[in-house]
Amino acid sequence: MSKNSMTVLAVSGCAGWGAVIWLASSYITGKQEPWDARSLVYPLSLFVAGFIGAALIPRRFWLAAVAVWAGQTVGFLWSVFTSSDAGGLWPLGLVIALPLYSLLSLFGACLGGLAGSLIRRFLDRGRRTEPPVKANGTSPSSSLDC
Repeated sequence: MSKNSMTVLAVSGCAGWGAVIWLASSYITGKQEPWDARSLVYPLSLFVAGFIGAALIPRRFWLAAVAVWAGQTVGFLWSVFTSSDAGGLWPLGLVIALPLYSLLSLFGACLGGLAGSLIRRFLDRGRRTEPPVKANGTSPSSSLDC
């Protein structure tokens, strides 16, 4: 899989998971907004989404957190505009609470990026992509000196 397709897969997966986190939390917790619940489901889901997404793309780990935030924003706005229970404080939730809780996905993405880098370094340690080359362009093992 190419790097670009892995990036697209990770970012779209994180965005989709962010929307699912928001939309499914009301069914799981029984509260309209996930941060109103006295449960660790919402914060852990944000952390895990950022971690897994960034582990797939460790050099661009920050994209995972941005994608989770964007997915949550879509889920948030969907629930606001399709619900008749939306109060007048939803703009504050969109501008203040949603970005603050999204920092959990950024924290997860930082740790996931580190873990992804370490895993790739460990897996690539036994693999050599090219033999070493001397300054004159020959390989060290093809020396004519006996």
